[in-house]
Amino acid sequence: MTARHKFDVKHADFLDSPQRRVFLNPENILKRIQVKPQMKVADVGCGTGFFTIPMAKIVGDKGKVFAIDIQEKMIAILNEKIQKLKIKNVETLVSTEENIPLPNESVDLAFMASVLHELDSYATVKEICRFLKPQGVLAVLEWKKEESPSEFGPPIWERLTPDQTREIVEKMGFEVKDISLIKPYHYLVTSVKRA
Repeated sequence: MTARHKFDVKHADFLDSPQRRVFLNPENILKRIQVKPQMKVADVGCGTGFFTIPMAKIVGDKGKVFAIDIQEKMIAILNEKIQKLKIKNVETLVSTEENIPLPNESVDLAFMASVLHELDSYATVKEICRFLKPQGVLAVLEWKKEESPSEFGPPIWERLTPDQTREIVEKMGFEVKDISLIKPYHYLVTSVKRA
């Protein structure tokens, strides 16, 4: 695979914009993938924490969120937010695509929002399979492979169809349980780690 374009930290403001919240409601999506109190969850490619912070509220004091990104500047922005909001149940981690610093079988659920299409290889998905508990859930949110307003999303040639996403996660050790549309621009593939 060739090296993919990564989301530029210069546009980090967009990740937390009210505009984004209109077409991508984090609480609704987290409810749909069944993030629950006391869970250990990983937000892989967390960016500035658009999903991390609502996750932290849902899992509560007895749960834990691992916020993971390959860009140190994204993690720095998220760390500032966590301190400001006095959130105690989020651990931020800088990783590479091939090596995520979490122990084997230590996490209940992993979530990737608009990350899969950016990966240079699918080593990240293999790593997620490693650190998820048996029957752990992987939820992948991606852009539909169709035109959207020019200011939104990656170029169409980088986007993946739901079938392509299914094929990738199944190849890496997961069984797809559900594919659903998140209107207007996204879809969600929910899968479970194979025994």
